[in-house]
Amino acid sequence: MHEQRIASAKVIPFPVPAGRARRLSARDRIHAASWAVTARQSGFSRVVIHTDLPDDDPELGDFLLIYRDGALWASWAVGCAAHGFTVWRPATGVTVGWFPNLLQALESLPA
Repeated sequence: MHEQRIASAKVIPFPVPAGRARRLSARDRIHAASWAVTARQSGFSRVVIHTDLPDDDPELGDFLLIYRDGALWASWAVGCAAHGFTVWRPATGVTVGWFPNLLQALESLPA
């Protein structure tokens, strides 16, 4: 059998459903777990990953809740957006910034 070549072939991007664009990848989860270990030195006690479920709001993507030592409520949150990550203060709802990747978002948190 011989191989056929098509010179006029056009590559089209694989469609990604809108909700899937706001998901933490396996790499993001590894980065979050690694960051959480070193962040303990800066006073962060834990990082909780929240993954949206099929019954959740389709506009809500995956996000991290980040807790300071002794805090009952999350001090920071990092959420997946369609084109990067957003950091906000759960206590006030104020968005602190947008970042192209999770590591930059996590590194923006004050020590």
